Amino acid sequence: GDLIYPIGPRCPDGTLHRDAKRLLDERTGGLLRGLGAPVLLVLGNHDVGGFGRSPEREACLLTYAAGEPDLILPSLSYEVDFGVLKLNILNTNSLDVMQGRDVHTSWRDYKGWRVLAGHHVYRTYHDKPHENIVAPWLKLNSIKPDIYMNGHAHILQFGVYDGIPAITSGATAKTRDRPVCPPDCGSGQRFGVSEPGYALVHFDRKSVRVVFKDVNRKELFQWSKQRKKSAKR
Repeated sequence: GDLIYPIGPRCPDGTLHRDAKRLLDERTGGLLRGLGAPVLLVLGNHDVGGFGRSPEREACLLTYAAGEPDLILPSLSYEVDFGVLKLNILNTNSLDVMQGRDVHTSWRDYKGWRVLAGHHVYRTYHDKPHENIVAPWLKLNSIKPDIYMNGHAHILQFGVYDGIPAITSGATAKTRDRPVCPPDCGSGQRFGVSEPGYALVHFDRKSVRVVFKDVNRKELFQWSKQRKKSAKR
């Protein structure tokens, strides 16, 4: 998310006009195309100019991604089945009942890992403390993913909150100076640093492994979990 900063362009009639394409080429396509793998996109708050819906700005990114083979954004929320896991992308700018129904339908009778990704945080410490958007929506819709992944907070952080492992990997650009965990950890928090980096998440049928690295590929933190054999789905 936040593919455009500080604010996404408008495409009122759904047509990608010249200025919008130039901006998206510069700040999105030029950075993400040609990586050798599909890039799954999710919209952030800057892409739509704040919290909520902005159809004119959403249209620009949807139209642009449709013309880029490497960029995947078929709709504001969507699912991708990787075999061992099913990933559901949420539009956390405007969470609603329909997205909850779509997740339940997607996960019905599914035996693999169930993973959610969205722009806004499930929980972070020392950043975005007043944006409790995702956790209440999950509880209201009785959704409990095996892992939740997000950006938004300009830090690297990992924790297990309400039984949900949550990955914040929002430090690829502008970072924010926040306390390091450990030692300064909140309840459920396992790791947190304020430096550029990224998270890798590896799934197989029996386990999941999360590794955080800095821009020089130095490992900063690792966490893993075995799949419960007796887990009811």
